[in-house]
Amino acid sequence: MHASSAATTTAVLEAPAAPSIESPALPAPTLKAARPVKAAAAPKERRGFIAIGGQPRVDLLPLEVRAERKAGLVVRRAWLGVAAAVVLMGIVTGASTLYANNATTSLASTQAETTALTTQQSKYSAVKTTQSEVGLIQAAQSVGGSTDVDWAGYLEKVALTVPTGVSVTSLSVSSTSPVLALAQPMSPLQGQRVATLSFEITATSLPAITTWLNTLPTLKGYVDASASSASSESGGYTASVTLHINQKVFTNTYTKGN
Repeated sequence: MHASSAATTTAVLEAPAAPSIESPALPAPTLKAARPVKAAAAPKERRGFIAIGGQPRVDLLPLEVRAERKAGLVVRRAWLGVAAAVVLMGIVTGASTLYANNATTSLASTQAETTALTTQQSKYSAVKTTQSEVGLIQAAQSVGGSTDVDWAGYLEKVALTVPTGVSVTSLSVSSTSPVLALAQPMSPLQGQRVATLSFEITATSLPAITTWLNTLPTLKGYVDASASSASSESGGYTASVTLHINQKVFTNTYTKGN
């Protein structure tokens, strides 16, 4: 019995151990630096409130010192303003002086140019005088020649209208001038005229005189014509013929282009 008990005990003691389970290797933990702990901020003081638990503060600065500091700050600002004003005045004064100098220089230059031009103009004073005289002459020609008529050429054309059997024994001309206008008719049915030609004629017959009166309207500037004082003489007739002409007979020789 004892022997079997011992064997049994030995068998129990020698039983194989259970297989061990190996766990995987865990990485070593990383150590992080500890963050500094911020000190608790002192509570902000508010006007009209009493901070509980804050740091006690006492202002022992005298009011006179504080007022003196404020006064010094005001004085410094005032002096800065004065300095800025002085600098600004200096800039303005300098700019004004520079502008005045430039204006004086420009004025002197302009005066010198004016003097030079005056000197040059004096050299041509005779030319200016001549130009003035020419202008006066041209103006006089324009006025005096405004009523100019080529009487020689016009009377030649009148002579060409005289028919056979009519002879002109005398002629007189009365025309307007730049200073004296020819008298105009009172009747509105009669046209305006600038010259009157008065003829004394002899004719072999009265129809010859009528023929001439019918031919005169072909003349340039014709206004009207009439015969008067017709009388019979030995061998024919005598009469007075009046011819009026208008401004179309003017040559405008001295007024062209004006």
